[in-house]
Amino acid sequence: MRPQLSVPRGFVWDPILFVLYINDIDDTVNNKILKFADDTKIYHRVNSVEGIDSMRVDLRNSVLWSKERQMLFKVDKCKIMHLVQ
Repeated sequence: MRPQLSVPRGFVWDPILFVLYINDIDDTVNNKILKFADDTKIYHRVNSVEGIDSMRVDLRNSVLWSKERQMLFKVDKCKIMHLVQ
């Protein structure tokens, strides 16, 4: 008879603690931000050089935030979406 394997479950507070841990990322971003579970999106309408610089500053600040907390972004999963009106 083989032993039955099961998937270990995390503590019920894990998702809540994660949200509390990343909650201050909003303070580093000047543009709009969306967070859902472990996904974060920074978005803004860019139609000038100043808008591009603003997005770059937000990205730079987000990377510094992640390094301070030792929660690096997975760069291979990061995407940039351009929408043209």
